[in-house]
Amino acid sequence: MARGPEAQGRTPKSELGARRLKGFSQVVSRALAEIEPNEERRTALLEKITAAQADDESTGLEGAEALVETLDKLARNIQDRAVRDQCLRILSKICRAKVTLPESYIVSDVVPEKRWKIGGFADIWTGKVKGEDVCLRVFRQHEPQQQAKINGMFYSHAIRWKYLSHENVLPFLGISEALRPFGLVSPWMPNIDILEYIKDNPDAERLSLLANAACGLEYLHSENIVHGGINPGSILITGKNTACIGGFEIAGIITNPFITGQGGATTCRRGIVRYMAPEQVYPEKFGMQNSDAVEASDVYSFAMTVYEALTGTEPYAGTTGEGPLATSIVDNNRPPRPNDEVAAKWLPDPVWEILEACWIPQPTSRPLIKGVHQVLEASAVHADRPMSLVGESPLKADTPQTSLVDVIEPPAKRGFLDKIRGLVNGCHQAQFIEQ
Repeated sequence: MARGPEAQGRTPKSELGARRLKGFSQVVSRALAEIEPNEERRTALLEKITAAQADDESTGLEGAEALVETLDKLARNIQDRAVRDQCLRILSKICRAKVTLPESYIVSDVVPEKRWKIGGFADIWTGKVKGEDVCLRVFRQHEPQQQAKINGMFYSHAIRWKYLSHENVLPFLGISEALRPFGLVSPWMPNIDILEYIKDNPDAERLSLLANAACGLEYLHSENIVHGGINPGSILITGKNTACIGGFEIAGIITNPFITGQGGATTCRRGIVRYMAPEQVYPEKFGMQNSDAVEASDVYSFAMTVYEALTGTEPYAGTTGEGPLATSIVDNNRPPRPNDEVAAKWLPDPVWEILEACWIPQPTSRPLIKGVHQVLEASAVHADRPMSLVGESPLKADTPQTSLVDVIEPPAKRGFLDKIRGLVNGCHQAQFIEQ
């Protein structure tokens, strides 16, 4: 006899889906009552929102643009995170399809001042908003049909960025049309990126800054957002001398096949290839259908960024060209551990071990960013104590300690622990105070 879900006492997927849809509709209905007093309009809006939630193709509905303002208000007022995320998903989908944004996303009082940096895909301008310094990332102008598609992609990314709130994530103020075709507006970071900051401040607490950045990336992953293009230029230093993650609003776009057909975008992509994970370079080898980044890809790229920030040497130094770089990445050629004064100070065994773990070719075997954050933060606490490259614990013998294995948060099934345990046992035990 066949044993379907009902026979085994499990709820059919169709019924579970119906229950979730009903719960979503109930929460949205209550929230709509707070922002739309007209019952007829409220009912019509609820029907369209529910239809969009149930059907990914429903953005073709007539009048879908009318949902944008309502969904924006709902997302700002609904406390239920799951329902809020559903509203944002629908809003993102509609904004991309219709190439539109909620009114709250438009920053109308931006005063551009000067072009600060010319990039392959976008230029960076300084500007003012109500007397405050801001950064405008202004993108290249394309022919109308292409521009509409590009705008839609950016608008889709902007929806999620606006709702993020974390001290180690670059805030998003909105979109400005003061410079064509448009610019993404964020606070101005006076200390630029981490490499420039270290160059000007060689004694800066690098591990603390990288721990800040790891904390920001951990937050993004907790919000189900994959950065997709981490490199030193995406770690920015604030006026308070802390680090925050930026650049995720364009990272996934510059690797899009439609976009990379444009020369400037291709140049921009080349700049991050040396930080890309193997599965992004050769997805088929890892059973992936495309080069879209996953959380494990971010972990790999972040580790490459950490390596450069701590050693002053870029990954695969001396290798140029996308082809040779891709070959080195897929062939599992990883940066060597330097043996110099800088490495002795900033690359103690625990940090090197976690970097090597992040570079494991198989994505599912890498640690989660939470574990990387914990190791960097614990290392930063003890960075002022002498550490040899091999063999010494950074803590006093009577200090409560845990092993590196204990502080790493592994992927599902804890497969990573089996790989890292041999590495840790072969070296000295990297011991830290649990934070």
